[in-house]
Amino acid sequence: MLELFTTTLISTFLSVNSIGKIPILMALLEKYSQKQRRAFVRKSTLVAFTVFLLFSFFGQYIFQLMHIEMYSFYIAGGILLSYIAMRMLSGQSHEAKMSAAELKETAKEKKEELENLSITPIAVPLMTGPASITLGLMLFSSIQFNSIGALGQAAEFVAGAIVSYFAAYLVISRSEAIEKAMGKTGIKVMSRVMGLLLLSIGVQFVANGLLKIAATL
Repeated sequence: MLELFTTTLISTFLSVNSIGKIPILMALLEKYSQKQRRAFVRKSTLVAFTVFLLFSFFGQYIFQLMHIEMYSFYIAGGILLSYIAMRMLSGQSHEAKMSAAELKETAKEKKEELENLSITPIAVPLMTGPASITLGLMLFSSIQFNSIGALGQAAEFVAGAIVSYFAAYLVISRSEAIEKAMGKTGIKVMSRVMGLLLLSIGVQFVANGLLKIAATL
């Protein structure tokens, strides 16, 4: 009961890793008021959620056009998630190529583009990056739309994604208070725990892909 809802909620929240993103987001938005920050984060969350759904809904059709079997994507996606999780465990960022200082300097130099911060890099790739897109695509593709209850599962998936991104919004919009409460060490510890859980999901996807291959033999 509500298995896909729970899986989508937990795995997507882990892949967004909103707690681990607090330091870089604090650096990006430190010059703005609390009201401005929440407006930025609100818009970023909506954009990130939209991108997540678009890739989840239509990604599998791209693979069909390219004649790529889903079990191949399960294995490749599982490896990617495992790689991202390992970087989370080692404290490395997996989505932003620019450092927080570089991003902040860019924002200072281009005042007219401050509004774009809410789209890039905050929404994509910080909130919806390779891990989230991969997870969304694989979870949505697991729904058998020719079976009874498929629409219910699709609704579970969307509901899980909505709750997950709303939770990420709550965390990020209150990043200053969370950083004070947890401290930098606490944030690093939580990020690594989330990385470990994401690694487990990645390994499971690889195992599922291998089982699907074995079933075709």
